[in-house]
Amino acid sequence: MVCLIARGTEVGVDLEPCKQAEKIVELAPQVFSSLELAQLEELRGEAKLDRALSLWTLKEAYIKARGLGFSLPLQKFSFLFGGEAGIRLEVDPAWGEDAGRSWQFSLIEREGHRIALMAGRGGAAPKLQQWEARPVLAAPKLLTSGAERWLPTEPGFP
Repeated sequence: MVCLIARGTEVGVDLEPCKQAEKIVELAPQVFSSLELAQLEELRGEAKLDRALSLWTLKEAYIKARGLGFSLPLQKFSFLFGGEAGIRLEVDPAWGEDAGRSWQFSLIEREGHRIALMAGRGGAAPKLQQWEARPVLAAPKLLTSGAERWLPTEPGFP
């Protein structure tokens, strides 16, 4: 289980078991944009499964951060890989629903799961603290955090 809490901005999170990647590839034509599908089709084997899993978790985290769930048209926004930014969010200009908004996101791998975190951009990259859930009466335990990378990476942005 994952929970993401923030002050002053919208956030979304999604967690998927890595073993779901093959099922996600099967659903790709129904849930990914034409741009995402074009990039996905260039990949083979594990690279394709890995990309599909990342795309799905990013898309789910985004629709949760927007607070509109599956009412958002999944094919009208794309997470594109490559270039200086690493991964970037692109919204179909014809849709225009999210024009001008800026988002930052992170992909994390934990215990056989892919986790996508999404936060409305409001300056510096979010500071992430990870806590272990404990039994009801036990205090939560702060875990040592890895060096999570927030994207997109742009000049002047950490």
